Amino acid sequence: MLFLLLFFISTNVFSQEKLTLEDAIKNCLANNYQINIVKKDLEISENNINKGNAGMLPTIDARSAYRYSNPQKLIEFAGNAQPPIETDGANVENISASVELNWTLFDGFAMFSNYDKLESLKDLSEIQLQIMVENKVKELINSYLNALTIQENIKISKQSLELSRDRINKINDQIEFGVINKSQLLQAQVDFNSDSSEYLKSELNYANAIRSLNYTMGIKVDKKYKLENNIKFIDLETYEEVKEKVFSKNSNINLALKSKEISILDYEIILSNFYPRVNLTGDYSYSRNTDDANFTTLISNNGPSISLNASWNLYNGNKNSIQAQNNKILQEKSELEINNIKQSIELSLISLWDSYNRQKQILELEESNSKIADENFYRAIEEFKFSRITSLELRQAQLNLVLSENKIITAKNNLKNIESQIFLLMGEMPN
Repeated sequence: MLFLLLFFISTNVFSQEKLTLEDAIKNCLANNYQINIVKKDLEISENNINKGNAGMLPTIDARSAYRYSNPQKLIEFAGNAQPPIETDGANVENISASVELNWTLFDGFAMFSNYDKLESLKDLSEIQLQIMVENKVKELINSYLNALTIQENIKISKQSLELSRDRINKINDQIEFGVINKSQLLQAQVDFNSDSSEYLKSELNYANAIRSLNYTMGIKVDKKYKLENNIKFIDLETYEEVKEKVFSKNSNINLALKSKEISILDYEIILSNFYPRVNLTGDYSYSRNTDDANFTTLISNNGPSISLNASWNLYNGNKNSIQAQNNKILQEKSELEINNIKQSIELSLISLWDSYNRQKQILELEESNSKIADENFYRAIEEFKFSRITSLELRQAQLNLVLSENKIITAKNNLKNIESQIFLLMGEMPN
């Protein structure tokens, strides 16, 4: 049973396709459904940038109509100037067709503000896409590092199982020579079973972590990988340089600034209501009316016409003034939101920067501890050979070694996670 378990362990997840963090990020950017949904919103915003949508271009409509009737008619003249005319079943036809043009020549400059607003809405969509990308990359990195931590812990668990097996073998040898009693063998077997149980739990956690990672990448959730443990760290600039980049490139700050810019354009559009409007109307029309019971049996008209119209709203219950006042309040609100976001981001940056520097120190300490634990374990093996320490003391040295190796993995991945969050705050993609 013991050898079957070790064989199963040695042939499991680590023979599968390799996946680096860089490739995982590329998959996420290309395939994540939520990112692609926001990309479609951006396409719509780009299509909306059109002079016609802003009201700068004329509209042209074509109309036509045909009407036929066969009425009974009675026409009586005043003063009996002539005898009445009465017809039964006279044919009456009305035919008309026209092409009409309507063009707003002046609307208080609203059309120009509307066009600028369409461009700003496109910029807003780009920032929203960037925020979605950053959020999904952050989620992807968390998923990847979580799965990587579990994967590396599985490797350590495998080594621990092999050490536990060796421990059982050494105890058996010492039992044969009568150095120790069987109770230590039973304890070693309990420890081996406990290590085996932890290994199987880690495998289940790893499978779930990979499924979560695949979902974030937008690929089949049942695909399996061996994650590359080649995480590289990047030396960050000084705090002041990082802070400067954060406040100039951070997506959430830029989103708030762009929203305020749109509010200002809305204010300009509201002000246009205080100006007159000038419209040009032109058409080319054709009409033909025939009436068998009329004095004139045919009337036909065709030709162009043009008109210039001006209108000016002098009073509408102060609606325009109220809208302008409310917009000014919205601009003040936007300014408060910008300051709040900046303060929140500065808080995040300070916390991340502090965590980043402390995590580097933690990693150095854990690496130092790992060397000590490694040396202590192999010394314990030698001591156990000569019965200078008990099986339980050997087990404790083994657990210390496993714990120190797990702490190094956790410290490395925590450091990479914090580093990535700082890059995202700066509006840059982590490497």
